[in-house]
Amino acid sequence: MRTFPTGVVALTSVREGRPVGATLGSFFSISLRPALVGFSISRDSATWRSIGRSGRLGIDVLAFDQESVGLALAASGDDKFEGISWRWSDNGLPIIDGCNAHFECRVENCHRAGDHFIVVARVEEVRRLRDVPPLVHCDRNFHQLAVVSAHYAGS
Repeated sequence: MRTFPTGVVALTSVREGRPVGATLGSFFSISLRPALVGFSISRDSATWRSIGRSGRLGIDVLAFDQESVGLALAASGDDKFEGISWRWSDNGLPIIDGCNAHFECRVENCHRAGDHFIVVARVEEVRRLRDVPPLVHCDRNFHQLAVVSAHYAGS
């Protein structure tokens, strides 16, 4: 599967008044009416245990120049947001500065699938924040796809 490129998002929420987050490469649209998105996350994820309890989450679509954010949130540890520029949304969820878009969601369903959960979340709010190429992950590395870059250069 590592040969298939995916977009990179940051999954965020709040635990005990502090931001928590993880990097995901398995984010996808499910439905427009109602607005539903999905993602897959490891059943062993400490971040998911925190987010799953609250049921509220943010999803930030990372931009091509946010590789350091993707790496920081992919690491293990309690203070993944140290060194990441972010702010609170009006609804009390972290928004990572410089991301392309921010989704605020509520968990609707969570299904066991092998060593992962497949999560379905209802989108409650969306903000388009930036219009640059997305961060892409393929073969264990972050990339900026030339095709995506050409699209944005021509707009």
